[in-house]
Amino acid sequence: MCNLMLGACVDEKKGRSIARMMGIPVLGFVGLLLMTVQKNHLAPAEAEQMLEVAMQRGFRLSGRRS
Repeated sequence: MCNLMLGACVDEKKGRSIARMMGIPVLGFVGLLLMTVQKNHLAPAEAEQMLEVAMQRGFRLSGRRS
């Protein structure tokens, strides 16, 4: 039996809420960046640069983890 845990990568508030109600683990853009750094798939400086570019293009941080 395969015990694979799939989740959703979503930053939209309503989408995250619905996923949680359905018991689906949620990971946002910043969480995805952190995970790739932790797994050594991306250098911290590259992740920081990607976040800076995203913020220049309108990505906003809420200041809270949810």
